[in-house]
Amino acid sequence: MPKKDEEGGTLTHKTKSTAMRRLCFFSIFVLLASLLFAGCMQKETGPKPLLIWSGMDAEFPTLKRQCQAFEKETGLKVELLKVPYRDLKNKFLVAAPAGLGPDILVGAQDWIGMLAVAGLLSPIPEDVINKDDYVPVSLDSVQFNQKTYMAPLCMECLAMFRNPDLMAERPQTLTDLVEKAQKVQKDSHGKINGFYFEIKEPYFSLPFLIADGAYLIGKDANGNYVPTDVGMNTPGAAKGAEFLRDLGQKYNLIKQGSTENISRTLFLENKAAVILNGPWFLEQVRAAGVHYSIDPFPTTDSGNLIKPFLGVQGFMLNKYSKRQQDATKLMAFLSSPENMAEMSQTSGRPPAKTKALELCQDNQDIVAFAKICANSMPMPTHPAAMQVWEPMKQSIELISKGQVDIPTELKTANDRIIQKINLMLE
Repeated sequence: MPKKDEEGGTLTHKTKSTAMRRLCFFSIFVLLASLLFAGCMQKETGPKPLLIWSGMDAEFPTLKRQCQAFEKETGLKVELLKVPYRDLKNKFLVAAPAGLGPDILVGAQDWIGMLAVAGLLSPIPEDVINKDDYVPVSLDSVQFNQKTYMAPLCMECLAMFRNPDLMAERPQTLTDLVEKAQKVQKDSHGKINGFYFEIKEPYFSLPFLIADGAYLIGKDANGNYVPTDVGMNTPGAAKGAEFLRDLGQKYNLIKQGSTENISRTLFLENKAAVILNGPWFLEQVRAAGVHYSIDPFPTTDSGNLIKPFLGVQGFMLNKYSKRQQDATKLMAFLSSPENMAEMSQTSGRPPAKTKALELCQDNQDIVAFAKICANSMPMPTHPAAMQVWEPMKQSIELISKGQVDIPTELKTANDRIIQKINLMLE
């Protein structure tokens, strides 16, 4: 599961003492960054290589080969640096304004708002992005303030991993899911879990709330985010929350203390019929030799499709880069359908371009995830959305234990989220 950020942006405080502390803190960070990255500075008299920072793991060797091909074709040198994903965004926040960051950052689309507000990103030039070339939802996911701040590379979302040996047919509705999962547990005398996921984690659980009318951050009539419009306190959210509570308290499917690691282990050991996970899980499943099917979420009983969050990985342009024109040439090269398809074959994540997806039609896993991604819910790019996770995680955990009144708890969570957003916006 991809890591998500808890912070929502930079807070501006009114007291001089706090401002001085923050100034000193930032100065220290800039100094440390200078020392950290000094070793990367080139001593050559000619232009420095184009610098890319990427947190990609399985895809990194492929990206390196593609950069080498670009060097051969253009004569422009490229330095590709692997940065641990958990550190990538924060290192960029420090290094970019100090002139020590990369020309191109390879990262997640839900970073866009924070980085753009901080003045660290340049919009992607129109000659790099031909809207007709991309899967529409991938481009929808990389907009902020009506500007495109990322050249999408690949997409990812949750799916239902189903073991057909344990559950022969995919569930069509939530009621169908519950009935099939209970039958699995009954027939196995409790030795096999029918349906399992980390229920307290909002990335997994919020789609069940949003399906009937909840939302993270609202938009105005022009499509601009309204950061204080939070939709976690709605009748639809309450309906979804009741389902989450009932999974454990009524249907005996999700046990307390569920985690993603446990769900993975159960599935890999043929002890879970259905779990929720993403394309990053494919390598483990294949290695274990477990039979699997990649299914979309079922509909609610009222017929609404449950949509997982859509994540997009792609190329962002450092506003402080002195070689933006060359950087966009590299972006365009790496974003060719052929290169994009090669990257997807490596990672299992569907490519963002339609022609690249056509080149992956022989890969049924990519095809399956692409269909689910096309009907998924773009992760908001506004930094305020990051303030939703912590309060909802706490509330969902209480709800799943049956310890609170659901409407009251959702109102409390919604109020806490708005309070956090208002602090962020000061």
